Amino acid sequence: MQSKKAGFTLIEILIVIALSAILMETIYTIYQKTNQSYTITTIKSGLYSQNLQTLDTIRKDIKKTNRILTNYSTYSSIDNHSIILQIPKLDTNKAPIAGEYYHVIYRQNPTEPTELQRIEIIDANTTTRTISQKISEIIFTPKNNLGNIIVGNIESTAQIMINLTIAETLKSHTYQSRLTSNETMRNK
Repeated sequence: MQSKKAGFTLIEILIVIALSAILMETIYTIYQKTNQSYTITTIKSGLYSQNLQTLDTIRKDIKKTNRILTNYSTYSSIDNHSIILQIPKLDTNKAPIAGEYYHVIYRQNPTEPTELQRIEIIDANTTTRTISQKISEIIFTPKNNLGNIIVGNIESTAQIMINLTIAETLKSHTYQSRLTSNETMRNK
């Protein structure tokens, strides 16, 4: 008489190992995709946040501006990728002081084009600050009171449309955030 031993056969063990391997691969794939999705979402969220913060800085200056210049000091704004703002100085009651201005220039850094510089000139003092290090493109478009794009003489500028694109490359893939804003200048 033959006794029956309790246990698993080799086939049963191989089936369990194969099913476990398939289950582990599925779990790993889900983890990997979730992690990748989280990373991309974090990058895009960070870019959007930085883009919004940069745009807000520019918008605040434009709202204080009473005039756009094509040249000031050694700076020139001959294309739509930079802008020179003339901003009235204010007294203690926040009223403009007649004939007194300071100037703010926004431009991509000539030696590091991914940087957006904010150059503030008050009297003889110049302060340069980098407000973004991931600029892909910035375009300033002057508009008149009716919202029409101005070509040529920018003296009638009442609004400025800002198109700001920032980008970040990760593992040979570039992620971008684009924002557009129309801002009305002071007393326009």
